Amino acid sequence: MSFDYPNTCPTIDKSINSAKREIRDFIFRILDENGIPPEDKSIANLTDEYFDQLWYHLEDTYESVRTTNTKMRDAAEKQIHSIEVECEDHIDEIKQLESIIRTLEEDVRDLEKQVYALENL
Repeated sequence: MSFDYPNTCPTIDKSINSAKREIRDFIFRILDENGIPPEDKSIANLTDEYFDQLWYHLEDTYESVRTTNTKMRDAAEKQIHSIEVECEDHIDEIKQLESIIRTLEEDVRDLEKQVYALENL
């Protein structure tokens, strides 16, 4: 058995791409609304430049989500494996106890036969 949950990397990628679009659009709006771009650069080029500078500082934060997700998945796999091993140990113990019960039940039947025989002497 393994951790039964779909891979979350596509969802994380989608969220990161959405955040990138929002950041880029926000930078573009600020530049466009304030008429900031110098004459030798277009708003789009300046947006790209500012976005790249900002994303350089933010990317590790977003990627830490992916790393944490991987660590959680690995931990879940280990915990599931540990529980499976523990269950197997308990199943073996139950089988041993069932065998002991059967033996004791046979002993009880034998003793009941002996008691019956002694009572009927």
